[in-house]
Amino acid sequence: MKTDRFHQGSKTQALLVTFLFTAMAAILVSGCTPGNNLKSTIKNFNNQPCKVSVFLNLKRPDCQKIWTKISSVEILSENQLWIPLELYSDELVTGTIKTGQTLLARGGLPAGVYTKIRLRIGKAALVRGKSRLLLALDTPEIVMSLSKPLYLSKGDSTCAFINWDVDASLTGSAILKPVMKASPQAIPLVSDLAYVACPEIDTVYQIRADKNWVCGSVGISGFPTYLQANSSKKKLYVLAANEASIKILDSSTNHQIDVLQIPLIQEPKHMILGPDAEYIYLIDRWTNQLIKVNLENGSMEGQVRVGDRPEYMLYIPDRDRVAVSSELSQAVSLVDPSSMKVTETIMTGGVPQGLLAYNGKLYIAEADSNMVCVYNLQTGRILKRINVGTGPRRLIENNEHIYVTNYDSRTISVLLPSQLNVQKEIYLKGRPLEMAILDKRRWLYVGDGDSLGIWVIDLTSNRTNGFITLGSKPMGIAVIQ
Repeated sequence: MKTDRFHQGSKTQALLVTFLFTAMAAILVSGCTPGNNLKSTIKNFNNQPCKVSVFLNLKRPDCQKIWTKISSVEILSENQLWIPLELYSDELVTGTIKTGQTLLARGGLPAGVYTKIRLRIGKAALVRGKSRLLLALDTPEIVMSLSKPLYLSKGDSTCAFINWDVDASLTGSAILKPVMKASPQAIPLVSDLAYVACPEIDTVYQIRADKNWVCGSVGISGFPTYLQANSSKKKLYVLAANEASIKILDSSTNHQIDVLQIPLIQEPKHMILGPDAEYIYLIDRWTNQLIKVNLENGSMEGQVRVGDRPEYMLYIPDRDRVAVSSELSQAVSLVDPSSMKVTETIMTGGVPQGLLAYNGKLYIAEADSNMVCVYNLQTGRILKRINVGTGPRRLIENNEHIYVTNYDSRTISVLLPSQLNVQKEIYLKGRPLEMAILDKRRWLYVGDGDSLGIWVIDLTSNRTNGFITLGSKPMGIAVIQ
């Protein structure tokens, strides 16, 4: 009898396990039903070998305003399994997305081939002023075949786009019939591009400057932080901090063409490209060294100690010096790049961060004193300290204006070098940090770690022109034009 009960219990357990397995498989195959938490149905983004970001592109940014409640976004694998992606935002209002593009969903995927995207809409309404007129849905489920399949290999990070003609989706009655098409990323035909490193997801995003839209991404393992671009050679240099290496991309194809492994470096913090792109310079916060690397063969050609906890650096062309700011030393070291020797040490009044050389002067952002120190490189004297916002981090110059990101006060101070004072403050919603300028378009790109994207500043008016949603903290920004 005991044996019979044992076998019965075993059968019952087996049936229960089979039932649970079948139920879980059914959930994965059919996708999540509206109201389910998608986070509980997928593994952590970085635990999967491949990554995909799905962006929504509007045919006309100033289209009719339609509020939609998104229930789920899924992608179909080659074995006919619908895999749910994590929604970045489950609500949106068309006609209010200034650039006409927003991040819709993202997820980690197994390597393989993916052919379709399925979007479920829970509710929709036509926005008229402060009121919403509910719309009937022609279908709550839109299945779109990708114009070309996504072929994902281990380490890939790619984008897919849902293109929505909002105006054509309204039939004239109170019915919404979404007119949508899906496509994978492709190499853009435009020449002006910006690249943004998102280290937390091992991804570098590519932005087309004519629309300020994300147009693609590439997977870079090893926590990519800072970028350097060589426009003439169409090369992008990526510092992979956790691997202590420099990865080189062909910007015309977005393919990685080389890797330089840097020996004896433990904690690479920052990277700059030297003149003529012959050398690259790195600072190592673990050893407090400035390191010179030959880009032709990847060999280390010199190193020098530059204070304690080096933070940032830049090359000063008219002085032929590499300037390095060191936090704990509260100093800036000027290094001869030929001899790799410190020729001058500038003691600052606070913790130095970003640096800018302009018109014979070195501008130093002092994060704790909320000032920009102005140092005369010819006389070796400090001319002035300018009060800016709280926690200044980085500086950049364009058309005789200097822009300072104030991390803690969520502003950008605009300085006039001729008068050594603040002309204007640009207010942002998040915490600005890194910057890059695309001269031809008159855009200033500002990374925002709180809002998880890039602010676009119009340099003609010094006003915000839009926001590029990335859904991850941006770090280094570089432009190719």
